[in-house]
Amino acid sequence: MIATNAFGMGLNDKKVRLVIHYSIHYSFPLSIYSITEDMNDSFEANKRKEYFTKACEKIFEVVHFYEEQYICKEQMLAEYFAWNGDNLSPLYAHYDNCLYVQAELVHEIDVKTDAIKMVEVVEEIINKLHESEKLISPKDIIQIYCQLKCDNEELISLNIYYKTQKKIVCTKADA
Repeated sequence: MIATNAFGMGLNDKKVRLVIHYSIHYSFPLSIYSITEDMNDSFEANKRKEYFTKACEKIFEVVHFYEEQYICKEQMLAEYFAWNGDNLSPLYAHYDNCLYVQAELVHEIDVKTDAIKMVEVVEEIINKLHESEKLISPKDIIQIYCQLKCDNEELISLNIYYKTQKKIVCTKADA
């Protein structure tokens, strides 16, 4: 017998054989560890913990599969079950996620340089305002990063404010 939170939801029809829960509470691994925390540190208990950890990873893979909107589900499944050297099937344009990509004109973009630049901006702002013990707002960070008129007068003197860089991420007006 498998107990799920689907009991009591009126799913007592003989035709229903499987219930897949789309949403999983993200503290699921913690609940698994709480089940096993009072066990001894025996070999068997450690194996059980290892099994539950792997099971949690598999559950999150399934959740990712169903929440992902832009990766072809057939390709994702083919990659998951493929053996080394298997030829993967070509992309099809008639499945739900493939249609999302076509409808929304999705393009993959590498935003590593923007992310690194954002971290540099945050570090410089923290260093500047740490001296005066003032708080930083997300608005300050965005204004410096986008080189907009900054509300905080102290931050206009930052060197990073005047450095020009190619940005991949843009404002809604620029898009």
